[in-house]
Amino acid sequence: MTSTTPFQSSSSAGSAHVEFLSLPPRIRNKIYMSSLIVPHPLYLFQEPGCRVELFAPDRPRRWPALLYTNRQISREASAMLYGINHFHLIDATEKQLSLLESFLDCIGDVNAASLSHLDINFPVVEDIDGKPGQLRLRDDSSQILGLIKRKCTKLRTLETIIHTKNSGILKKPDDFLGVALPLIDERDIED
Repeated sequence: MTSTTPFQSSSSAGSAHVEFLSLPPRIRNKIYMSSLIVPHPLYLFQEPGCRVELFAPDRPRRWPALLYTNRQISREASAMLYGINHFHLIDATEKQLSLLESFLDCIGDVNAASLSHLDINFPVVEDIDGKPGQLRLRDDSSQILGLIKRKCTKLRTLETIIHTKNSGILKKPDDFLGVALPLIDERDIED
């Protein structure tokens, strides 16, 4: 006679083993969300010559393990990770283009297209030398906006952060701001 306990099963008692991929998609999505979604931004930074680093307070220790399970789980989990979390680029304005390029290259085009919420530094607008009242986006700011437009096709929220290195726009006369903001908006719709 074979006995079973809650911690041990016999072959005659049947198997309690359930394949993860046989679970309904809504159940798998709940598992992905509870494992990969955090209630605060994921902070991205990069030291010169190094890979992109991520700081996320309170994230689980083996947080991205689901991404390395198999192709289908990786695809489903990645869609949640990049489509729901809020990514914040914290490098200085001058280094942000390199950080964004490295991050998007690292996660690949499919995941970059899934991004829904991104924080960047406010685009830098500068005077055109010798031409009073004429402005342009600094090249790196223009490239950042172009890269986001090309690669982050499902982006719903793009937050911009103003800090001391890029806040000069707010110290200028009102007419400067009136010219600068449409210039940034115009860059967003250009190819």
